[in-house]
Amino acid sequence: MRIRKTLSRSVFILYISFLLVLLLLFVPFSNIALNSLREQGIAASQETLEAGLKRLDMELDNVYQVAHALYKSKNYSALSSLSARQSEPASGDVTKLIGLQNEYNHLFSMLSFSEDLGLVLPSGAAIACRRIHMPFENFYGDYFRVEGFDSMAAWVSSIRKEQPALSLSGQKVARYLSSSRHYIVITVPLPLSNSSWSTFCYALLDEEKITQALTLSAMTDNSALVIKDSDGNILLHQSTEELGNCVTVEAASPQYGIIAQLSIEQSYFMSQFSGYYMLFGGFVSIYVLLGVIIALYFTHKSTQPMVKLVSAATEVSRKEDLQNDSPQQNAYAFMDSFIHGVDDRLKENRLALANQEVLLKENLLERLLRGQLFMPASFTMAERYFPDFPLPCQMARISMPGADRLDPQEFSQVQMQMQEIAREHIAPGAMLHFSGDILVVFHPAEPTLMERFEAMQAHFEKELDFPTYITASRPFDRMEDMGAVFARLRLVRRFAKNSLCLILEMDNAPLVPYSGTQYITQFNENLTRAQLKPALAALDAELNAFQTGGYMDETGVQQLFFTYRHILCQAAGYARITLEKALVPSYDPAVSLDVLFDSVRLSAATICEALESRVAVKITEKEKRVLDAIGTHLGNPELSIEYMVSLLSISDKTLQRTMRSATGMTFYEYLHSKRMELAQKLLTETALSIQEVCQSCGYTSINSFYKAFQRTFAMAPNAMRKNAHEQE
Repeated sequence: MRIRKTLSRSVFILYISFLLVLLLLFVPFSNIALNSLREQGIAASQETLEAGLKRLDMELDNVYQVAHALYKSKNYSALSSLSARQSEPASGDVTKLIGLQNEYNHLFSMLSFSEDLGLVLPSGAAIACRRIHMPFENFYGDYFRVEGFDSMAAWVSSIRKEQPALSLSGQKVARYLSSSRHYIVITVPLPLSNSSWSTFCYALLDEEKITQALTLSAMTDNSALVIKDSDGNILLHQSTEELGNCVTVEAASPQYGIIAQLSIEQSYFMSQFSGYYMLFGGFVSIYVLLGVIIALYFTHKSTQPMVKLVSAATEVSRKEDLQNDSPQQNAYAFMDSFIHGVDDRLKENRLALANQEVLLKENLLERLLRGQLFMPASFTMAERYFPDFPLPCQMARISMPGADRLDPQEFSQVQMQMQEIAREHIAPGAMLHFSGDILVVFHPAEPTLMERFEAMQAHFEKELDFPTYITASRPFDRMEDMGAVFARLRLVRRFAKNSLCLILEMDNAPLVPYSGTQYITQFNENLTRAQLKPALAALDAELNAFQTGGYMDETGVQQLFFTYRHILCQAAGYARITLEKALVPSYDPAVSLDVLFDSVRLSAATICEALESRVAVKITEKEKRVLDAIGTHLGNPELSIEYMVSLLSISDKTLQRTMRSATGMTFYEYLHSKRMELAQKLLTETALSIQEVCQSCGYTSINSFYKAFQRTFAMAPNAMRKNAHEQE
């Protein structure tokens, strides 16, 4: 018995001694570890800051190169030729403007930090992120405006003071589309070699992206970032709150003279070290538990020594002394508190990971909808993050016109209300996602989807103060098609009448990018010949192909409309009537596409009537002589301006002026029109072979004849002859 007591006393002394030594060593070792952690954090911040500045330098280089490339583009002449009073591009410039927009989109994809980039001309014409702006549009006021400057001229005047090759300024953009945020504004004067520049390029660098590039994500809430230019002007000052005792790291860009300073709060390093404190606390707790087990082993006949041991450990660890409880209860209460504390911390970590996963999924869905994923590996990753994504799926786009005018708090409440309503009507496997002010529903494909959305629409009308419009897609079974389906739904919404609140596509036509050039030539040819019915048929065929199978963004829709508008302007010139009298429409993104292109139909009818009236006017003897000569020699393959000048003994200018006066068309436009009329007549009224018809119309190559006929009538000569026989 005495030996047992001596052994237990020795073990207890050894146990307490080791615990005291451990506690004494913890303080110096923790200071060493904290200093090491601080040095590592500062080194990592310095490295991140320098790497971020290199990326910023590269971004500035890219902006410089993009501005130079756009200015040197062969299509730039179409933009620079637009005058301040001009309401329409010149003939042939529409194609160049489309080419310039395509070049812009390709070059803009090289930029990382830039939210927008624009090339601005003195006339007011501009090419920007969303579209090409005409001189008569209010580009600076409606699309983009820098705070503190009432006009583009005032802002440009402030830039001109020093006429730098590359100007940096940290300014608040008072208006960029619907946002009002701080950006680092870059301006590049053009031409680069001319000090009296008149054109310039601007770029808006997103402060959020720059901050993420220059700062470690873990330090965002405990640091302040300041970026200055070479003159000491502050370009960016990013700080969530006023900081206390700080450590500052600094890096500079020798190329552009940019200085970045990052102030890190000391408390950040202490918070990083909290994990080590928890580890040490866990070790001490386990050590105390081990002491309890040892005490139980040596005191199996009496619990008094065990009680004393647990009481001693409890006195060291507990912050409050429970006077009314027994020593045994105090020991067990401490162990229970420790275990619950560890469990709460694990729950907090699990919740943080769950929140990060939600944010990642939301970002991934947004990129899928915007078509910003291209690599197969990206789609494989998306499938891994969404194992329960409903495939085959039908996507619904619920738009809320007017919701963007609400303040952020009201809009957030509306979003929550819409989600609650939508969840009441969707299937269990469906998903919801907000993309801006649009609620997107990913719903398992089912035949009763229309009934679900009809009930949802009725619920929206009852509960919300503004209208909602629902457009649901046809089923699709690949996540790669999400971007195309989302773009298609907006296009379908644009084709619907404004009063139609619910649209559900039920056909299974393939989704393909629409180029918008299939029937433009046919429409142009028939309109210039004052043949209204086939011209409108070509327009209807274009819209039908556009509506049923393709998808296109707003820039593409605008380019398609302006192509038709250019044709109308040209035809109005042939008819010698003003654009107002010809009812030539203007582009209005607020109306449906049916209404927009109905105005094209009305204008085409007015122009055809004017052309017919012009042809009906009695022509002069000189004009009759020229037209008769063309009609007589239609089958001559050598018929040309030079041939007519020689035949009629008139000058080139006189011939062209006579053709304009008599027909409103150029010589070759009229010649092509008459040859196609002759070809149509021979094919439908005679039994001549295609080769004989080709020769009778003055074509030496059957291939050239086929191309001209196909471009004019959108069908082959054999098909026209077959249709004529079937109608008989």
